Amino acid sequence: GNVMIKMPAIHPHVKICDNVVGHTLEFRDAAISERAHDAMVKAAKALAATGYELFTNASLRDEVMKEYKEKVPQYQDTSIEPF
Repeated sequence: GNVMIKMPAIHPHVKICDNVVGHTLEFRDAAISERAHDAMVKAAKALAATGYELFTNASLRDEVMKEYKEKVPQYQDTSIEPF
C-alpha cells in the first residue's frame, strides 16, 4: 500500500545522468558511474540530515503533521488501521 495516505513521507528523486531513460542499458551504465555514486552519497546525506532534523525538532514535526492533516485527503477505508 501507499504509506503516504497514513503519514507524511517523501519520495526523492536523484539525478545520476542526463537524457537517459530508466530501465535501459544506458541507465545501467550510468548507475555505476562516479557521477551516480557522488549523487547517491549526496542524496543519502541529505536524507539523513532531514531525518535527524525531524527526530530532534519537535516543532518541525508538529508543523509537518499539521500541514499533512490539512493537505492530504483522509480516506475512510476501515480496513486500514490508524496509528
